[in-house]
Order: sequence, then C-alpha cells, then structure tokens
Amino acid sequence: MRAFLVQLAAVAASLSAASASEGRAATLSSFNWDERYDPLADPTAIVRVGEHIRISVLKNAVVRLEHSNDGQFDDSATVSVLHRRFPVPAFTAEEEGTVTTVTTANLRIKHDSDPALGRGLNAHNTEFELLVAPYTKFHPGSSQAGNLHGTFRTLDRVGDPISLACPPVTDFYVYYCHCEEGLASRDGWVIVDDGLRPRMDLNADGSGIPWPRAPPAASLRGDGSYQDLYVFAHGRNYTAAVGDFKALSGPIPLSPRHALGPAFSRWFQWNDAENLAIVQAGFADHGIPLDLLVVDMDW
Repeated sequence: MRAFLVQLAAVAASLSAASASEGRAATLSSFNWDERYDPLADPTAIVRVGEHIRISVLKNAVVRLEHSNDGQFDDSATVSVLHRRFPVPAFTAEEEGTVTTVTTANLRIKHDSDPALGRGLNAHNTEFELLVAPYTKFHPGSSQAGNLHGTFRTLDRVGDPISLACPPVTDFYVYYCHCEEGLASRDGWVIVDDGLRPRMDLNADGSGIPWPRAPPAASLRGDGSYQDLYVFAHGRNYTAAVGDFKALSGPIPLSPRHALGPAFSRWFQWNDAENLAIVQAGFADHGIPLDLLVVDMDW
C-alpha cells in the first residue's frame, strides 16, 4: 500500500507540473473559451419594441427574444451561449399600430405590445410562424410535442426500463433521471429558455479567465420580470440546428486522453483507506488498468 501511495503522489506531481507548463491557454481551454467570442450581437441585428422587448436576429433560423420589466437587458455570455455577433442575415422589421413584425428567411415573429394582452412574451401577444416545412405556428409556452429530446441527466436510482421518449413526469424517480428537451423537433421549431442559466464574467478578477456568476436577479424571481428566449426555426434540418447551436456555444472540446480509459465511480461514503483499497485490491492486484478514479461528494 505504501508503494501505491508513493506512486500516486508521483503521478499527481507530474500532472501538476504538466498543467502548470501549459499556462493560461490550458486554463481557458478548460472553460471552452476562445478570445474571438463576442457575446454582443451586432447592433444592426437588434429590434427594440418599446422599452421592454428586445429582438436579436442572430441567424436566419435563430432569434433571441428578451423581455425586461425595467428595460435593462443582459448582454453577458452564458454557460450555453458564448457568441452572438454574426454577419447579420437579411430580415425585415415592420410596425403597424401596436404590432411589430420581424421576418427572416425561416421565421416570422409578431409581437403585439397592447397592454391589454399582458406583459412580457406570452401566448396572447407573441406568435411565431415557421416559413419552412412543416410551416407550423406556435407561441411562448406552446407544447413541444414533436421534440426529439436530449440526454438523460443520470441513470442513478433507475432499476426498471425507462422510455426514451421522455414521458411526462409521474414520480420522483422519473423526474430524477428525466431528459432535457433537444434542439431537433418534428414540429420544426424549438424554444430554448436561457434565463436561469449562469452568466459568464469574462474578466471578473483581471486574470482573463471567464468565471460564472448568477443569472439576473429578475430571472431568479420567476415572475416573468426578465425573459431570455432563443427560437430555433430550422424546420426539419436537424443538422443545421445543431450547427447553429455550436456557433453560439462554441465547439465541443474533445475529452482528455486520461478520461477515455477505464474509470471507477460510485456515490458512496468511502474513506481514504477504502478508496485506496478499491484501487489496490480491485484493480492493481488483478492487473486491471485504471485511468480515472472519481472521488465523489461523500468522501
């Protein structure tokens, strides 16, 4: 066991030295950050509707819509959206009475600012019309029945087969592993709510390293004071939908080499000795390689 501890210390020291030699570039890479990212949309891509609504046309099929009770909008990068400045696509913006219409190649947006229809972005004052097949109409809060879903967040506590169709939550265990909505939908559209996701301060401590912070306080109130929605209107061109999301969020980094080999993880109240025994008796004594040992929260 002593030999294993010495070996473990040596490996840790070599990893630490390698990390230090890579410097700032390695640190930024771990945040999936690129200095070319710009969270500020081109000003000519922005349409203001009164003091409280802002529409940013980012791509032919991607539009950001925000509502702010106090008229203050958040231009910070988020953990999901790092980049918003793209060549401005062709679009039109027209006003007729209280109705503002923004039209791109893929999507038509109508927002009626009549106070009688309620504040913010809701089913009564905002309508979206898909201009590519399947030519559906929808609004904030519409059921995304055709969504093809994302990944399950975990398989912990799952003993029975579970539906890959992400059925409505019926009990705690289904909720615990429930998957997210995805970017591909047979309906041809997806609305992504980015309001509650952490924001990224790009140079909060002067180091140049992006650092997460809480979303706007108005978002956290949960009363519609601040809304931050992205409409993906790609029809059934699912590849384009994922490609546009990658343009907003940045390329997906490759997993590090050490994470591709055998790994061991279990959520359990291990102590130091038990963790070492797992490595020695469970792997080393049997000649089984182990590249990654996850020390979980109850260690």
